[in-house]
Amino acid sequence: LVVRVDDNVAVIVADTTYSEMKVRPRDMQLCTEMNSGVDSQGMYQIGDVVEVDQQTIGFIVRIERESVRILTQHGKTQSVRNNAIARKLRCGQALDSQQNFVRQKNIVNVLDSGSQGEIKHIWRHFLFLFNRCHGENGGIFVVKARNTILAGARNFLRILLVPHQD
Repeated sequence: LVVRVDDNVAVIVADTTYSEMKVRPRDMQLCTEMNSGVDSQGMYQIGDVVEVDQQTIGFIVRIERESVRILTQHGKTQSVRNNAIARKLRCGQALDSQQNFVRQKNIVNVLDSGSQGEIKHIWRHFLFLFNRCHGENGGIFVVKARNTILAGARNFLRILLVPHQD
């Protein structure tokens, strides 16, 4: 998808990762097809949460030939070989900053950044959220549940107006 053209540089957005790229217009070619990308390989597909070891879990954001790229619970991306994955994890539930239960597909507001996202997966107190405006990792980012509030929950305005004290 071509976003804009400046002088001799065109800015395009990849349809699978939403990442911007700058290319020369003479290197571009009109195409009617859309890249679907690889979204599954063997037992794993994009969107699965997997355990790498006892301290590391991650949300699969990209699948490559012999490895997967995961977004860990600490917000870092790393490449992991397929045979290093211990198992897939199931989604749980957690409590937000106001002790509201949050579940998969709920919309939450992130208190630190003011952003919003749909919960794609929950592991312990980590929420993997999706927001189309978040350009990295296909729109997926991770936050702690206690740093969020369920969208539409009571006391939301009071939380935004009164400084949070730890």
